[in-house]
Amino acid sequence: MTKTRWSEKPTTLIPLILSNIKGFEPHARHGKFEQGRQAALKKEQELLERMKQLPHCLYPSKA
Repeated sequence: MTKTRWSEKPTTLIPLILSNIKGFEPHARHGKFEQGRQAALKKEQELLERMKQLPHCLYPSKA
């Protein structure tokens, strides 16, 4: 016997989602989104710098 999959019984996710929501202060999503956006931009720059160092890089640099 295996565990019930969430796709078979999605109501098992409700307590998990609600506890996650209650753990945040009002409007915390804005800060978390901005934090994620900044992390993504930083990673993008790191990857672009690494690609520029590769020989025969066909990726055009941003002007």
